[in-house]
Parts: sequence; C-alpha cells; structure tokens
Amino acid sequence: MAENWLKDYGFTALQLPRRNLNPADVLYRGNGAFDTRVGTLGELFPGATALDVAEGEPVADITRSVTKKVEVGLGLRILGALFGGGASSKLGADTDVKHAKTVSVTYENVSHDSLSVLALQSWLERVQVNTAGQTMVWLNQGRLAAVTGVLRTADLSIVAERDNGVAIDLSVPEIQGIVSASAKVSTDSGSSAKITFNGTQPIAFGFQAFKLLFDGNVSFGIEQIRGRPLGNTADQAWSPDEELSELEEGMPPKD
Repeated sequence: MAENWLKDYGFTALQLPRRNLNPADVLYRGNGAFDTRVGTLGELFPGATALDVAEGEPVADITRSVTKKVEVGLGLRILGALFGGGASSKLGADTDVKHAKTVSVTYENVSHDSLSVLALQSWLERVQVNTAGQTMVWLNQGRLAAVTGVLRTADLSIVAERDNGVAIDLSVPEIQGIVSASAKVSTDSGSSAKITFNGTQPIAFGFQAFKLLFDGNVSFGIEQIRGRPLGNTADQAWSPDEELSELEEGMPPKD
C-alpha cells in the first residue's frame, strides 16, 4: 500500500492525478473506502443555493514543489494525466525512461480550490433533503462525503533514475515531439536529467473531504475523513473513479 505523502499537509494524495475532481463533489464509500465520485452537493440536495468555491489560491508552503518517487509505470501514467495517455506510453517506449527504476515527480506552482468547512456545515443545517430511495439510505448510513479542497498544478518535473540512484539524461527534443503541441518542455539549468513540463490544464493530485452525518433528514454535522492512496489499479490515468485515494478510517496500514 502506498504512503499518503500529503498527510503532513492535511490532504490525501491521489496516486494517479485526475482532472474531474472539484470542491462540492460527493464521494461514495463502498467496501470501507470513499473511492467513487457519484455526483455533486447540488445533485444530492436539489434546489439548494450553491456554495461559494474559492479557486486558484496559491499554496505557499508547497508551491516550492513536492517530490514523490514512484515506480516508473505509475510515473508515466502521471504524465499521461497531464498530456494524454498516448504520451505516457510513448515516453516509456521511445525514450530512456524505459531503463529507469523510479521516477521522481515534482509538483510545482500548486494552487488550492476550496469551499469553507464552516459554511458547508451551516449550509447542511439549512438545506431541504429532497432525495429518496437508495441515495437517502446512503446518506443515513454515512456512505457519502463532500470534497472541500483540491490541490492542482499544470507544472511538474521528472527525474528518472536507475537502480543505483544515478539520474538518466532524457532527450528534450524527443520528448517535445511526444507531448502535445500546447505543452512546454524545458530543462533545469541546462541539464537534461531533470525535465519540466508545463501543461495548459491543471490536474488534481490531492484533496480533503468530510463525511456527511445524517439521521433521517436532519444533519448532525460533518467529520473529516483521512486515508491512504489506492494502489496502482487504474488502466488509464484519467479513468473516472479508480484513481481516487482509499480512505479507510481507523484501520491500520496494510502490509
């Protein structure tokens, strides 16, 4: 089981970044994990006034970059989330990345989209519960949670390393020809060992969420959920649900 490397920042990591995760999204807990996006708060409580979401707030304490070492296959899929699945497969086949053991992925120029937790709690006390059937059962069973914060970036760097920790020089012209024309590829201080990608559409790589506590149609507040990221189970970097982090409350780490 992978480590939740954003735990010290109060976030849960998405092991595979994704585009379609936003504050006010609703997650469903299946087998002990809030691992499926099922809709939004607006869909869960139709007719309620939408909550205000603050977008693009700089996150000063991690804008300097957060580096996560990942197995090379997962590192390529992270690039695929930013530039397209074809780019990740070609990077593995056509460049020296295929000789790497690990890839260090650095998230830079990070921004934070969020909604106020206090505003969410007050909003839940006022909304009219119009849902019924299975959705109402889920709500009363504590199986639904609201996303309150998402970390995003359109800029990341990679360093590919062999077994002995030596960085592999990567071909910038070759990589530039693989990624989309709208993306920029550059090197760090003239070294081709570290390649920086600048995309046009930010990806989400970390989030916060709170479980919705209801009895009947009465709100009893919210409770933050924490957890560890899912293993590498998704076939595509942008598959809709599987890359969400595993959120298991009160359970010891798995071996």
